[in-house]
Amino acid sequence: MARRLFLFALLLLPGSALAQREGLLQIGSPLSDLIRRQATLGTVPQATADALPIPAGEATALLDSIAADPVALAALSPADRQLVERYRSREPASAFGWTPPYGFYGDGVSPVHVEGDGYALELAPIIGASIGPTQRTDRGERDPTAPVYQNTRGFRTAGRLGRLYFEARATENQRRPAVYAYYEAGDTAPRYGFVKDIGDDAYDYFTAEGGVGYRDRFVDVRFARDRNQWGPGAGTLFLSNYAAPYDHLHLGATAGPLRYTMAVARFTTPERDGRGADTVLPSKFAAFHRVSVEFGRFEAEAFEAVVFHDDTLRGNRRGPEIGYLNPVIFYRAVESELGSGDNALIGLGGAVRPVDGVRLYGQVLIDEFVADRFFEDSWVNKWGILAGAHVVDLGLPGLEVRAEYARLRPYLYGHRSTFSAYVHYDDVLGHPVGPNADDLSLFLRYRPTVRATAQVLAARSRRGRDSDSLFVGADPRVSYFERASNASPTFDGVRQTEWLVEGSLAYEVLPRLVVEAAGLYQAVDDAERGLDRAAAVTFGLRWELPFQSVRY
Repeated sequence: MARRLFLFALLLLPGSALAQREGLLQIGSPLSDLIRRQATLGTVPQATADALPIPAGEATALLDSIAADPVALAALSPADRQLVERYRSREPASAFGWTPPYGFYGDGVSPVHVEGDGYALELAPIIGASIGPTQRTDRGERDPTAPVYQNTRGFRTAGRLGRLYFEARATENQRRPAVYAYYEAGDTAPRYGFVKDIGDDAYDYFTAEGGVGYRDRFVDVRFARDRNQWGPGAGTLFLSNYAAPYDHLHLGATAGPLRYTMAVARFTTPERDGRGADTVLPSKFAAFHRVSVEFGRFEAEAFEAVVFHDDTLRGNRRGPEIGYLNPVIFYRAVESELGSGDNALIGLGGAVRPVDGVRLYGQVLIDEFVADRFFEDSWVNKWGILAGAHVVDLGLPGLEVRAEYARLRPYLYGHRSTFSAYVHYDDVLGHPVGPNADDLSLFLRYRPTVRATAQVLAARSRRGRDSDSLFVGADPRVSYFERASNASPTFDGVRQTEWLVEGSLAYEVLPRLVVEAAGLYQAVDDAERGLDRAAAVTFGLRWELPFQSVRY
């Protein structure tokens, strides 16, 4: 009887997606990260890992291809070989060496998994529970604070019917972060959409994510509310997973070495303008294209995006622009013929594996530029560059190292108004460091066994921020018509240097149930406000939730 009550209670508990067999992989989940490591090792196509998320069915098909190659399988670290075995296994909790009662963990991965001829269903709780002490300063003065905490409860369900697949995640959350940030006018916080301030530097929020899609050998079509990440790095100039989830229609196609991805999305601008809480927030729309081709150890990618909105000042009510729905069109040409003045961006990127286990990559994004002023500090030179290296299992099996540098010119991602900026809620859709800045990041992850993981992120960012009276292109939500000058050197404005160090030690006690100790240190040295620091250590558990960085 006690066992039955325990199992019933587990079904009522909350969840997200780590390593699953059905549905859509959550970015940062163990299976998603495993695929990214395999792209660097050369056991799966590079392009597969560069347009996330991917369906779980595609991921497990890739693992099947690895398992069918004895040489590739033998080259993996012991932990990765066990992960491949776990996700391909149909044995009850096979990776943990025990047989749970009543069919619980019957597939070795999900708490509840039902499978038949052409269909499958997964059910899992989502839990994120952590608490710990913190210390911080405000304008150099010590700020008395209560403990930081995260309280997440919810559920996840996923499955397939023939070639159709679906994924749904819902959570109720209360959170008190070490570094509090809340935009009262828009009722939002960094990386989240709508949140409610509940006092004591904490907020409450509800999340609902997921989608339904169709996948066959060549095509993947889905409608979802989720995040996306396009590019080979932890950071990307194109489309990152930093902003809150958003509604979008996704089209993916793969043919040999060619991979094409398109998305049409609706974003939110949290500008209530004193109209009260029960008003529909302004929407804007965007369309994205990405195409990549892989030849040998090289991959090349091209990207374009356009952001458009209802221009009520001139009486233009548009909604989704039909011209941008064409999957084989150049947005800039459509924009010019419409006479719209929408916000268009283009980018190029590339990656190379000089040896298996090492991947070098880079991106260039151009928002706007004038050729004869390209080498000047002109405000119209709105571009960004990113370069990185990813090293896996070289010298020490289970060790993963990534280093990245990004530089973003002033006014990048910004436009004529906040309604056409490359922003969702108050978060940039591209690189999280934002414009008028640069960033140097180092990522370390070590997985000595299939259950234990240690990881650290260290980053140094420099930026020129806007002051109360001077706009220098650091905030993409502000119209570039408000610029202080036509001359805009990078780091112009109030200089800031930020240091961020975060990491965790995690141990998986059951499939996708992790106990964890995590730490965070953040210091911001501002030329006007002085040095402020925040530090926190938390202890807790995660079930069906990946580790959540404050930035990536």
